[in-house]
Amino acid sequence: MVNIRLPDGQAKQYPDGVTVAEVLADIQSGAQAAAAPIAAKVDGVPCDMSRALHTDCTVEPISADSELGLEILRHSAAHVLAHAVLRLWPEAKLAIGPATSDGFYYDFDLEHRFTDEDLPRIEAEMAKLAAERIPFERAEVLADDARRRAEAAGDTYKAELIRQIHETYRLELGDEAAKHALVSTYRSGDFIDLCRGPHVPD
Repeated sequence: MVNIRLPDGQAKQYPDGVTVAEVLADIQSGAQAAAAPIAAKVDGVPCDMSRALHTDCTVEPISADSELGLEILRHSAAHVLAHAVLRLWPEAKLAIGPATSDGFYYDFDLEHRFTDEDLPRIEAEMAKLAAERIPFERAEVLADDARRRAEAAGDTYKAELIRQIHETYRLELGDEAAKHALVSTYRSGDFIDLCRGPHVPD
């Protein structure tokens, strides 16, 4: 069992491996007016609703209308943007796609140059993806494996980014520890992206 401390200071016990979503559903079962959270803080660190809990911790919901919730929502929208563009232009190469103070963006490398006329097509494809309610699924993989997969897929920008992350691990942790360094990826359907997260559930 794990002891979960709640925002109001109370503590409850749950089975080992309970997810953040299960804990928050239980917390909010009696709070009809509470908006469904899109993510949570576990011991102050933002994380996905699907995260499994194995140690005692504090869990605090993150709502979409909070500053952090909006950032997470925008970051997730950037992934949907990238997914939509790849459906329309499969040859596109991805760089980075962060949230910003007033929205989000994604950097693409492809011969086609986007115009105002492309935006309705991209938005329509994003709407289709959103309607599919595809879950965001987090995975942690060895940095070396992720780099090799990116190189094999021709994702040169992602491969370079992973190489930089791996070099940072090597400088901070040493050569041996860097061999076991992990990076996180997020899958939504057939789209996989290197990302720290967290993201909305779908």
